[in-house]
Amino acid sequence: MFRYSVGAILILVLMTGCDSRQSEFSALLDKAERYIDTRPDSAMVLIDSLFYFEGKSRREESMRYLVLRAQTLHENHFSLTADTLVFDAADYYSRHDKNRRLTAMAYLYSGYTCHELGDYDRAEDYFRKAEAMGGPSFEKSMKIANLQIENQLVYEKNYEDELRRFKKMHIAQNLRSRNRTYTYMYILFFVFVVLVLILVGMLSEKNAKLKMRENIAVLRETTKDLLETQDLNHGRSPMAQELLQWKFEVMKKTFLLKHGMSEGIRKENKILLGFLDKIVFGQDSETALPEFLSVIEDLSPGLICFIKERYPDISEKEYNVYLLSVAGLDVKKISLLLGQSENSIYKFRSAFNKKFGSNFWPFLKEEFERNNHKSN
Repeated sequence: MFRYSVGAILILVLMTGCDSRQSEFSALLDKAERYIDTRPDSAMVLIDSLFYFEGKSRREESMRYLVLRAQTLHENHFSLTADTLVFDAADYYSRHDKNRRLTAMAYLYSGYTCHELGDYDRAEDYFRKAEAMGGPSFEKSMKIANLQIENQLVYEKNYEDELRRFKKMHIAQNLRSRNRTYTYMYILFFVFVVLVLILVGMLSEKNAKLKMRENIAVLRETTKDLLETQDLNHGRSPMAQELLQWKFEVMKKTFLLKHGMSEGIRKENKILLGFLDKIVFGQDSETALPEFLSVIEDLSPGLICFIKERYPDISEKEYNVYLLSVAGLDVKKISLLLGQSENSIYKFRSAFNKKFGSNFWPFLKEEFERNNHKSN
């Protein structure tokens, strides 16, 4: 008898403990439900703290927990797709229709979950069941649900539009960036080409100046030798004749070197060229004709008297053209020395041929040399 009494007492104690824990779980659910509208974050913390006790509670309280959990997630703007146990609650309440409000809420949040999953037909079906089950008292919740769905659709539409606009902006920005890169590359290439051209021009100018300096150095040496032999008698020895001929060649090359330079190089080296002219010609190279005529006359002593004796009516210009032609200068060099055009020189020579006969220059030179030989 004692054993039965002790067993009955133990069973009674256990039942009392279970009821106590069950009543505590239910009280916490009530508290979380009160927090949902005013303090949804606190309700979320409380619901999460009850997660491990949900499996130990009665079936009815477990289903209520699942509905409140879905409601809390929704109010805190969390996704419902990560926790689809609300479907179990909707299935349970559809078979045990004891609480119309919880049944309607289970349908409502099942509809939200289906909508987030993209199953719109099933979501619409759950929403109709929730509205039918909730009745007039649930009308406000359904209006809020419809409004939220409409806003979500508008947001999704706007999001798609914004996404398309962002893609277009991204593509346009990439094109602008690429075009800007190409522009910088073209500018750098152009600058590089300009620098290369400038460098090539500078090197060419430097080489020209170096070559000119070398020529001037050679001319200085030759001019020095000329100055040392200035006091020699032109007809005194064969050596004097060779030096005069050499001086004539130096004068000719110097004159051609100067006139072969560009105007810019001539201006840059004006002082140096002026000094060279004084050494070679004894005066400005622009009036180098007298020195040329003097050297040619020294190379052929008695030539002036012979020409003026044979042809007393010859003019000064004709005489100059004749003398320079006898010295072997071509028409271009003669035109530069006389400051006349090449066409004018050709006219002078044609006039000579008409006046004295064809091949006048060789004939007159040969006659002079023969006459000079007889005199000697």
